[in-house]
Amino acid sequence: MELLIKGGPVMFVLLAVSIFGVAIILWKTVAVLKVRAQHRRFLEDPSASDCGIWRDVLDALQVKGAAPCLSLDELQVHVSRFASKKLRSLEKGLRELSMLAHMSPFLGLLGTVIGMINAFRQLEGAGMRVNPAILAGGVWEALLTTAFGISIALPLLLAFHLLDGVVDTIRDNLEGLVEVESRRVWRDRADESLSSNTHVAAVQASAAEARRYEN
Repeated sequence: MELLIKGGPVMFVLLAVSIFGVAIILWKTVAVLKVRAQHRRFLEDPSASDCGIWRDVLDALQVKGAAPCLSLDELQVHVSRFASKKLRSLEKGLRELSMLAHMSPFLGLLGTVIGMINAFRQLEGAGMRVNPAILAGGVWEALLTTAFGISIALPLLLAFHLLDGVVDTIRDNLEGLVEVESRRVWRDRADESLSSNTHVAAVQASAAEARRYEN
């Protein structure tokens, strides 16, 4: 607490930044772990209802795939957009975490500059009775904010890249799911259409044969 007071008001701003950053990290970590657990359940049983975004994407594929007017590319585009919207909730907060990580060193530098200004003002006020201890004390107190800012930025930046990497992996898995399942849905629909056309052709042929015998 003493160091916070000696570092000046910027130290309290940095403290607030660190608390906010830790809160975002905890929030996103829980969210990411939940989605990964849902993915494991989905791989074990795709028909399970508690698979979150994975089940939602599969359901969207089934619904969109039933539309005969959609081509395979259009089906993939529609469902990919749906998956992207679902993924935005997982990405929410990462931009703010990155901003806090990049902002912390600059806040620390600002605190150092303010501290150095105050130290030289005290030195100027001492006039001819210059005491090196006054300057040294002011400098080390000013440097506290830079050290504090960097110590906050490093873990926040590390957490951001780790979480962002996990989200990228989830995005890749979703894209793979959309590509594989859309082809399966499209193939099933094509098979059903072919079977239906074959049945209609057989019925028409039977009717024509019956009319020929009647004549």
